[in-house]
Amino acid sequence: VGRVMQIVDREIPQEPCDGLALHGAHVEIAQVVEAAQIIHCGQCGSSLSPSCGTRLRSGRSVKPQHRRWRTIAIMQTKAAILWEVNKPWAVEDIELDDPKEGEVMVKLAASGLCHSDEHLVTGDLPFELPIIGGHEGAGVVTKVGPGVSWLEEGDHVVFGFIPSCGRCPSCSTGHQNLCDLGAIMAAGLQASDMTSRHHAANGDDLKLMCMLGTFAHDTVVNEASCNKIEKDVPLDRACLLGCGVVTGWGSSVYAAEVQPGDVVAVVGVGGIGANAIQGAKLAGAKQIWAIDPVESKR
Repeated sequence: VGRVMQIVDREIPQEPCDGLALHGAHVEIAQVVEAAQIIHCGQCGSSLSPSCGTRLRSGRSVKPQHRRWRTIAIMQTKAAILWEVNKPWAVEDIELDDPKEGEVMVKLAASGLCHSDEHLVTGDLPFELPIIGGHEGAGVVTKVGPGVSWLEEGDHVVFGFIPSCGRCPSCSTGHQNLCDLGAIMAAGLQASDMTSRHHAANGDDLKLMCMLGTFAHDTVVNEASCNKIEKDVPLDRACLLGCGVVTGWGSSVYAAEVQPGDVVAVVGVGGIGANAIQGAKLAGAKQIWAIDPVESKR
């Protein structure tokens, strides 16, 4: 980790700052250390870039009422970032903050590639950029934030591309696919405070595909996006449960409401279609017709 500044807590004067004034003027520089820390506002969540120590990572000016700063730990990892529509994914080093309230850090073992990720590239899925792609992921919990009681370090998890808090009216009545947190999913930020834990090398905040960003070695997600699984389940297969398997299976069982004895036709036998076939079979279909121009899939 590069050289960054460690800042001690002290009050910032009431007059507005433009970020640059923070360097040596409004905060006390205790020492320059070899450590992974950044300057962090304890009230609003804004952060100073460790690369220069003088610029707000969020791009916002410091609000006069935000008068206390503290340091938080960060780590470096890699991720595939989409900076512009119709441009290639860029695999780059990023900075990852520690998980906050209700969040966990996960080391990804595998990630599926869904066509929805391609829709980010083409602009058909108009999420804000820059963004870390990927929403089918599985991995191992490496850090647990405050307030998370049912997950611990070492647990194996599969992400759900739609969060499920378990407490809102939809979740509590068995409609987790309509969880209230889904309303902010496209923002690509952390559900707890609508800020980012992922930062590019230039200091820009990075959004997350479905609040997950599985095109990375490590990520921080809300606990509502995690599903704990047994440790003997291969993670490179379990990751597909995050989108492709449940989408295909649900299209037969829930959307089409396949009943015992039905004759079912599935058009397109890719990742979704293959699981639609499994859903139809488990629902009791008498015949299942797989229709695909690719001979190997028939």
